[in-house]
Amino acid sequence: MLRYRLTELIADKQFREGRLVTLAEVSEQAGVNRRTVSAIANNRRDVNPTADVLSRLCAYFNCELGQLAEYVPDSALDEQQGT
Repeated sequence: MLRYRLTELIADKQFREGRLVTLAEVSEQAGVNRRTVSAIANNRRDVNPTADVLSRLCAYFNCELGQLAEYVPDSALDEQQGT
C-alpha cells in the first residue's frame, strides 16, 4: 500500500515559510479537489489519486514523487496498528 506524506510536506512548508498552510490552500493552489487532498492527508485506504493529482501535488510542493508517497507492505501497516 502507498502511504502519503502530505501532512509532513505541509508541516515542512509551514516551517520554511513561517505561516499556516491549510488543506484548502493546497487544494486551491495545486488545482486538486479538496476532498481528495483531505483523503490523501488522512491516508485513507480507499483513496486512489490519479497520476495527474500526484503530479499537481508534486509541482505545488516542488518535490519528487518519492517525497509525497512511499510504499509500505500491508504486513508492516498491520504491525503498526497492532493487528
